[in-house]
Amino acid sequence: ISGRCHSFADQIRMPNTQDVGWEPETLEDVYWLNWYGRAFVDRIGRDRVLTTPAATLVELSDGSVLWTTSASPTDSASDESRIAQAKARCHLVDGVSFDAELERLRARSRSLVRVEPTWGAEIDDVMARIANNVRPPSQSDLVAELNALPILPVDEYRPAASVTTDVEDPADSIETYEMYAEQLIALLHDKVEPIGEFNPKDLPVLDAHFWHHTYPEQFPQRVDELVSAVGGYIGEMLVRRFGGRWVPRESLDEAAVVIGDRAWLPFERARKYLVNRAGAVQASMTYFVREIERALR
Repeated sequence: ISGRCHSFADQIRMPNTQDVGWEPETLEDVYWLNWYGRAFVDRIGRDRVLTTPAATLVELSDGSVLWTTSASPTDSASDESRIAQAKARCHLVDGVSFDAELERLRARSRSLVRVEPTWGAEIDDVMARIANNVRPPSQSDLVAELNALPILPVDEYRPAASVTTDVEDPADSIETYEMYAEQLIALLHDKVEPIGEFNPKDLPVLDAHFWHHTYPEQFPQRVDELVSAVGGYIGEMLVRRFGGRWVPRESLDEAAVVIGDRAWLPFERARKYLVNRAGAVQASMTYFVREIERALR
């Protein structure tokens, strides 16, 4: 059997980390602290193990061996530690090239370097909420992915004077839009707790939820229902929080909420929002409503 102590972030990057048991078949990696049971030492070769280039190495009374690759566990990804790890593994495993092993370890160190966010301040709280919901070893990859997504401009509006209704019973259509909003609340009330309050401050929670739950990919046959629910909810927020009024249309995407001299199109925005997972960021509802707030100043 064997044991180890090592940086969690670095272990996540190791090959087959989840499959390594207490008695691995091969030494795919060495760690900051390594403990090899007697049987494992004998399998590798006691003389070989006892001559491992190590920072510390102790043969215990039960025949097991405890050794470390460097003085401190806090610098396991430093170049000095990577050189030590490469030397140790090359010593313990036949056929391992030092240069190839060192480059493998250095590549893993590079993958651990923090990626700085470059997204704009207008959706920083959305992006941070998304990125902070994953474990640190995966955050850099996620931040890089988010950095690469272009944020769509808010162009889902028309001049208010150009928008008129074309439905026979506008009141009935407005009741339907309100029902759509209630459907979203019913769907997410136990997942996005503040959703029933129609508060713009809670929209980053909604955006992050839609990013992490990938509804368009999971339920492609129900995207139209989600568009109706999200668009109805955002439209009702504009009515309740900003004093808007619905202008119903036969085409749902044309249905508008008039505030001042602009008519905003929440269903059109919702369709972009739900085109795929990235839409939750690229067509962020947080950004949409904040642009409306700016337009009203």
